[in-house]
Amino acid sequence: MIISQSAITAVGYYIPQVDTTVYSVEELAYLCMYKGYALDSDFACKKLVQWIDEQCRCEDLAYRLYAILKEKGDEAAFVETILRFVGYVSEGEISRIIQEISEGLGLSGFERKKMEADGLYRGKRYAQAMKAYEALLEILPDGEMTMRAACYYNLAASKAQLFLYEQALDDLEASYQLEHTEETLLTWLATARMLYPESQYVEMISGREDLYSLSLELEEKIKNIEAAIITTGDGQELEKLREWMQYGGEDGFYVASGRVLRGLSEEYRGYYD
Repeated sequence: MIISQSAITAVGYYIPQVDTTVYSVEELAYLCMYKGYALDSDFACKKLVQWIDEQCRCEDLAYRLYAILKEKGDEAAFVETILRFVGYVSEGEISRIIQEISEGLGLSGFERKKMEADGLYRGKRYAQAMKAYEALLEILPDGEMTMRAACYYNLAASKAQLFLYEQALDDLEASYQLEHTEETLLTWLATARMLYPESQYVEMISGREDLYSLSLELEEKIKNIEAAIITTGDGQELEKLREWMQYGGEDGFYVASGRVLRGLSEEYRGYYD
């Protein structure tokens, strides 16, 4: 439960940077939490403080914000004051938001949109991240090769998280054509390894020396990851499944696998929320 510090107003405040109207200080804080990357220096203005003062009836907050404007404080200080006033944002979240806003100041509109998509990906909202990257690629000029390559790479990563490996391969290929980086080629190999049968994968890399040497590096990485996974809770659960498959009865295997699959299904559904 969040105790409101302000009145819910009949007169909302429109924030053009994110094309959103808010009706309370709490809504304003929520917007700062999740759309901070989009806020620019025009956000901290006298008009917003007047709305907080007169419509939300938060005279104390307005007084502090007026002082920041008078002292020509930066955008981050303005937002931090709002977040601390509402009282439901943790210190860790405040630090993250302030860093995000500070990094976003001075960025172009394209860079801000990429920050939004990157944030969705980091938050494991892969379906939304896909849409954000695709929308950005639609409007990015052809000359923005580095950003286009990064968007294709991250779009592929989002699709791979949703098991859309074949589509991810196409996006990795597009990224590699724009910028020939070893990281992209290695990721392309890893995706192909998950997608194709072993015989097809081996045949694909056997004729290319560059792919073959990278495939050896990939196998070493996979070996290290598998060793690390076994020590985790999920890894131990999967190891139990392997033992049930080899030595246990059929009923026990289905019970154990059902438990694992239910957990994975719930996590997978969460990507679409």
